[in-house]
Amino acid sequence: DRVDLAGGVLVFSTLKKRQDGIYRAVPVPPSLLEALDLVHGIREAQRRRGRGAAARLWPWSRMTGWRAVHAVMDAAGLSGPAASPKGLRHAFGVAAVSSGIPLNMVQKWLGH
Repeated sequence: DRVDLAGGVLVFSTLKKRQDGIYRAVPVPPSLLEALDLVHGIREAQRRRGRGAAARLWPWSRMTGWRAVHAVMDAAGLSGPAASPKGLRHAFGVAAVSSGIPLNMVQKWLGH
């Protein structure tokens, strides 16, 4: 329910604040949004449920999600400090700033 196809973002409930109702919008490539829409029928599901209805893309627990991300990192050959969710988050921030994304936008995306 928090896939914004028009805005090009995924909206996550943040765990950093340890409170309910705090969300972070993270931009994602159009190809990922298209794949989500094809695989999960996001547009159709949103139309049927309405925008505010809760739904999950995957019925995974947090640990199962971590294992899936870790398997992808292994397949990509990532090792060392970068081979963790925190490492990927840091690399995303560095790559965004290095690409000329305004610092205030990167701060917003990372929740700083």
